[in-house]
Amino acid sequence: MTRTEMGHRIRLIRLALRLTQRQMAAYIDARQSKICDIEKGKQWPVFEDIGRLALALHFSLDVLNAPGDFDLKACLHPR
Repeated sequence: MTRTEMGHRIRLIRLALRLTQRQMAAYIDARQSKICDIEKGKQWPVFEDIGRLALALHFSLDVLNAPGDFDLKACLHPR
């Protein structure tokens, strides 16, 4: 997976949860610009940050990192 693909998936999660970049950044104690850079593929997200977001926002890390087409519904509603 590329940085761009990961950033796109994180953006889809944020939009589905109706969060701003600033709100999402607050979950990991970061600046809004960090979320912006991740979403644009300029920066890889730190694993610990993604883990904290997954716990706080209840999404699946397995589905987020799965190869192939991204299933947003499965990511947000893990079985």
